[in-house]
Amino acid sequence: QALRFNSNGSEYTDDSVVTAYEANNVRENILGALEYHKERKHVLVFVPSVEEAETLASFYPDSAAISGTTPKKQRENIIKAFRAGEIRVIFNVIVLSTGFDYPKIDMIITAYSAASMAKHYQVLGRGIRIDPEKKDCLVVDAGGIGSIDPTPARGLSALDKSRREGGGPPH
Repeated sequence: QALRFNSNGSEYTDDSVVTAYEANNVRENILGALEYHKERKHVLVFVPSVEEAETLASFYPDSAAISGTTPKKQRENIIKAFRAGEIRVIFNVIVLSTGFDYPKIDMIITAYSAASMAKHYQVLGRGIRIDPEKKDCLVVDAGGIGSIDPTPARGLSALDKSRREGGGPPH
């Protein structure tokens, strides 16, 4: 299923993101990655809808869901349990992509589509914090976002366009 841009062309529509998620069996990719990498202790999973985050958390063990509507005290309790290792996985839409700093995150699963590379960088930034107890942070692209062109033709600068066409900087 093709992703469609919203009316101002800045982001994909929510409906098309969810449709693409379902059509590409992304849920199975997420669950497979979680099972295959059981050694990962602190995992953030970014999904396209609150409903999907809550559904996954309802049946995946040692997990919880956080969304923009999660009451503050409940969110604090989930994060506290995550930091303590009582919860292994937090499913969320994009709410933990900024302002959440926990250096022990050792796996991020991206399972959403977004036109904004800045949004992707924010998500990946959750895993690049250095921690002496952490060897690395595995990033699993369960939704295929790694294949998107970070500079779609409608937004190219003159410099980018010139480089793509094989030339140097514009004069």
